[in-house]
Amino acid sequence: MKDTRFKKGHKTTIVKEKVCAMCGVIFKPKTNRQSFCGGHANKSGCGWKHSIKKRNQNNKALIKKKIANDPDFLRRIHLKQKYNLTLEQYFILSMEQENVCAICKSKETGYQTNYMYVDHDHATGKVRGLLCNKCNFGLGNFKDKINILESAINYLKKERI
Repeated sequence: MKDTRFKKGHKTTIVKEKVCAMCGVIFKPKTNRQSFCGGHANKSGCGWKHSIKKRNQNNKALIKKKIANDPDFLRRIHLKQKYNLTLEQYFILSMEQENVCAICKSKETGYQTNYMYVDHDHATGKVRGLLCNKCNFGLGNFKDKINILESAINYLKKERI
């Protein structure tokens, strides 16, 4: 049951009836992407909001289970998505730096974590090293600009009054 319409010179096929993915009711979708009837959302819980809420609950339960089996699960995802770095590569980098900050050589870890911060070039995305909390925020405040850092160094070298 398809209806062919013309929209701004383009031929568009609109489905006349669909079966709701949540409750099985046959409904008339407003768009081809609509998968839920949404007509009785307040009564039976069908519709977009219920679907998203249920999916989020399922995801939370799955993540809790994965965290219980692997405490570093979220850390692995974060490193891979943000820096394209595996947890093993992170630990190798940490051992190469002798488990200290690449700048100040302190063993201070990140705020509320047991990990150092991964420093990376914002332009290229390449990882430069691991930093403590203070050095990471310091570089961030100087916007990774060498001329500003050199100006700060010159300022610190000035004689005091």
